[in-house]
Amino acid sequence: MSGPNSTATKRRRRTIPGSFAHTFDRLTERSRARAGVLVLSLLAMIAIFADLLASDFPLICSVDGTVYVLPAVTHPASLTGLDNEQIANAHAGFAIYPVVRHGPTTQSADRVARPSRGHPFGTDGSGRDVFAQTVHGVRTQLGFALLAVVAYVTLGALLGALAGYFGGSFDFMVQRLTDTMSSMPSFVLVLCVQAALPHPDLTTLFLTIVAARFAEVTRLVRTEVVDVSSRDYVVAARALGASPLRVLFRHVIPNASGQAIVSATFGLGAVVLLEAQLDFLRVGDRGRYASWGQVMSDVRQRPEAYWLLFFPGVFLLVTLIASNLVGEALRDALDPRAFSRKRR
Repeated sequence: MSGPNSTATKRRRRTIPGSFAHTFDRLTERSRARAGVLVLSLLAMIAIFADLLASDFPLICSVDGTVYVLPAVTHPASLTGLDNEQIANAHAGFAIYPVVRHGPTTQSADRVARPSRGHPFGTDGSGRDVFAQTVHGVRTQLGFALLAVVAYVTLGALLGALAGYFGGSFDFMVQRLTDTMSSMPSFVLVLCVQAALPHPDLTTLFLTIVAARFAEVTRLVRTEVVDVSSRDYVVAARALGASPLRVLFRHVIPNASGQAIVSATFGLGAVVLLEAQLDFLRVGDRGRYASWGQVMSDVRQRPEAYWLLFFPGVFLLVTLIASNLVGEALRDALDPRAFSRKRR
């Protein structure tokens, strides 16, 4: 008996265990994982095309006979000081506008305004459009979190791999360093450093997050490297005369990278939440970039303005759930024992 299901089953059976196709098949078998990947993909699209959804400038406009394409991205000098309303009223020509004609930092006369046609998510106490801040906040939150995760996972994986493979005094020093950095919760450490600095900004926040979270990855990767280093194919590579660095980067690290990948996926949501918490507490470089935490923090002075908490909170919650779903699926997909238990 043949059909779509049997064809898909045969395709999965032909994949090589341990290959990317095999891991992807096991990952996408879970509907929740597919939903998480879809949500993260949509958030990535929103981050990339945020200027098409909310901006101070039209998408395409003709001003004084000159046609401008995506002026919010190119920032032409001739349009400096103008916005959508001024371009529409004072300059003849055509214009195609974004969904919301307000940027994340533009202040209007409508302060703490309820959701309306012009402001779908309402405005905050400074008259800034909440929709624009939420949409551009996706770019800020995900972009910053992705860079931070790549940095601390790379640092942690490198230290863990070197410590687990070579051992000795270097391993001892790395373990003591990870124990020291793990003794204080990441949020408390980042909060203390940001509050102590006279002029905290995104750079100091980035470095503090890397310092606070690399120890977790170092410990995980070191444990995996110690286990992989004793396997037969690694012993055989050494016996054939391969250099220690070649064995490490060619045979050990690729087979011990699963924990680092899973940690990076979970870390994406953790860093997004950490940054939102700091902005909610108004610790750091406030007001220079769109942030969900900054919008939600205004609800403390205006508790009746539910939209300040609801819309950014929904985006934050969806991001955390999606990253956790993908992280759990990756953990199962990269762990043959967990996958076999679920299959039984």
